[in-house]
Amino acid sequence: MIKRNTQDFPLRRTHCGFPLGNGMLGLLVWGGESRLCLTLNRSDFWDHRGGEMVPGESLFDELVHLYDAKNATSMDAPFEAVGQARPKGAFRNTRLPMGRFEFILQPGVTLHSGSLDLESGVLTILAQSNVKEYYLQIALHPTHPAIHVQDLCGIVTSIATRPAWEWVGSAMATRGFQPPEILMSSQESGWVQACPEDAAMAALCRRNDDSLFLVMVPGETAEDGKANARNLLCEMAQLGGAAFHDETVRWWNHYWQEIPQVTLPDSFFQDFLHFALFKFGAASSPQSALPSALQGPWSEEYQMPTWANDYHFNTNIQQIYTLAFAIGKTSHLGPLFDMLDRCHGVFRENARRMMGIDDGLLMTHTTDDRGYACGGVGPGACIDHAVSGWTAQLYWLYYQHTGDMEFLRNRAMPFMIGVMRVFEEMLEWDNSIPRLPISISAEYEQPLSDGSRQRVGRNASYQLACMHMLAHALTAGAQALGEPPQPAWIKIQEMLPPWTLVGGKGQERIAIWENTDLEVSHRHHSHLACIYPFDSLGVRSPEEHQIVKRSLERWLEVGMSDWSEWCLPWAAIIQAREGYTEGPHLLLKLFRDVFLNEGWASVYQPRIQGFTLHGIKLLDGLLETCEIMQLDGTMGFATAVYEMLAHSHGGEVRFFPAVPGSWKDVRFSDIRLPGCLKASGEKAHGEVQWIKLESPKGSEVSIEVPGYQSLTFERKGGTFRCPLPVHITLEEGECLKGVPSRANRKPVPLGAVNK
Repeated sequence: MIKRNTQDFPLRRTHCGFPLGNGMLGLLVWGGESRLCLTLNRSDFWDHRGGEMVPGESLFDELVHLYDAKNATSMDAPFEAVGQARPKGAFRNTRLPMGRFEFILQPGVTLHSGSLDLESGVLTILAQSNVKEYYLQIALHPTHPAIHVQDLCGIVTSIATRPAWEWVGSAMATRGFQPPEILMSSQESGWVQACPEDAAMAALCRRNDDSLFLVMVPGETAEDGKANARNLLCEMAQLGGAAFHDETVRWWNHYWQEIPQVTLPDSFFQDFLHFALFKFGAASSPQSALPSALQGPWSEEYQMPTWANDYHFNTNIQQIYTLAFAIGKTSHLGPLFDMLDRCHGVFRENARRMMGIDDGLLMTHTTDDRGYACGGVGPGACIDHAVSGWTAQLYWLYYQHTGDMEFLRNRAMPFMIGVMRVFEEMLEWDNSIPRLPISISAEYEQPLSDGSRQRVGRNASYQLACMHMLAHALTAGAQALGEPPQPAWIKIQEMLPPWTLVGGKGQERIAIWENTDLEVSHRHHSHLACIYPFDSLGVRSPEEHQIVKRSLERWLEVGMSDWSEWCLPWAAIIQAREGYTEGPHLLLKLFRDVFLNEGWASVYQPRIQGFTLHGIKLLDGLLETCEIMQLDGTMGFATAVYEMLAHSHGGEVRFFPAVPGSWKDVRFSDIRLPGCLKASGEKAHGEVQWIKLESPKGSEVSIEVPGYQSLTFERKGGTFRCPLPVHITLEEGECLKGVPSRANRKPVPLGAVNK
């Protein structure tokens, strides 16, 4: 059953507010006492000035020449030259804060609680006086940048308009902005913020009898913005509150129809999973012109957005959008792919400047909605090509989950080929053995003897795993299209090592890069990317199993002292894929306790001391001024829960791979897996009762149920018992059901489950 998200007032900070959204417009509802705050923002409210591309010509060759393993700054010169040439006081491209409306309630009426109906998308606010209860209902339209507030009792007596300029006016003035124009009359209140080079943005509120309509609309000029806002207010008034409400409910009802049904015995996991799914729908609507960024369509009003609220592609956007696959919402990736397609020109120019080729695609690790780098460009932003590779994997996963051949031919293959072309040019070949002369392991910094930290090395395991994933996907994609794979892809699969190792004979483990072990705690688990996200090892030999085992032991030994909010779900997925039955559950509980605020928003810095040092200095300030909300942790949590229930790894579908012993009764249906598969299953009293695998398009699949030796399968040809794992060919539209018996339980490996 889909739950409500209920919170008591006061909710004293913006990011504790109830989130409503339609991909483009985001609303956070919070406040206390007699003041209800509605903070607005839009995904397209940008100051685009200052976006950059990769500098220079044949930059990669220059960086290879400059690289010195013992000098952390040896490669900085080309980027310092760009910085010196940049005009003094030049701006960085960034999303902009907008502001909030404050609804002032009748004297004696105070806010009590809010209840967000996740099924309908409607938020109900309960207010009270000494003698009576009052209700406000708030809905955000699924396709228009408009909000409807129903106030049947007229408890909203006045509306205060508070543009972001009130808090960040000096910062915006430094960037060349003028103060907003305040719009106030007997019928409407709001403001319009003009921008130096980008579109203006208007926010307006108007009362119509017992309804209040709010809109946030751009315009080429401030006058255009005002006119567009007033036109939309008239359109919404003509639509009426009841129809507005009905269209919102209809959209959300449709959204929930195909979501996998999951029943968990832990109330927090159950409720937060539903909340995360709601927030995903609100942040990534297929009808939005732009995809979800780091904070989705939401942004606080009291500070300039942290990290520009941009598109972080060095794990964050990937974590947000990977959730779409398990829940069957692949259409929600449409705005992301559309934006990336529009950015091809920038990515191609990056590849030309970096590698001297005209047919490559190279993304920097952060971008705006036009593909230009945010916050400047340095070695880490250019060399970490797994940023592009992990993004390309989203195209491949889309095809694997939909079987859409047109998408594969016209969108997935061209993007993956462009990304691979850059990798091909990066490789050096020595006696038929390829290697990366310089590479990144996603922000890892190796301590050097002089106290500095090196961020670059040769043959980073992260990049090798990414190349293997991409070469496999390209080969399989070409075969699906009836085309021959390119020789370079085959050569990479055959000759490129799957990882770089450290340790003597029999003690090898995965290295960060050549001659570099994992020596410090790090929030990016990038050297383990061959496990997740890239799943690049395939069927492992016994020696490879031991290498992975020792690598995980080293990872745990180094510890979590530098872990952040989004890396806990990532770690939980890695552990789930490696058969840790209790660890994923523990990591997600830590995520709840350390990185969720009172309003269930995942925040970048820890909320408490005693777990991690990452971002701990921010605790010296007030949460009102340093809280950083990010969506990646929330969506990563939901993805990790599905991975605990069912996943595909190493070519094998696994049921209940990481369900903790405390979860005696678990049921799930229609979790989507690669190959257009749907997985369902039930566990009762600690024992698997049945599993089911549906194959709408037909497929060959291996099935494993950890802890069981065999299953009795039912299919249209009858029943049969098979030892596990079993490889089965499923016909188009076939549904395969398996039932184990306790007599067929396997011994539980020592340490896998805490008895």
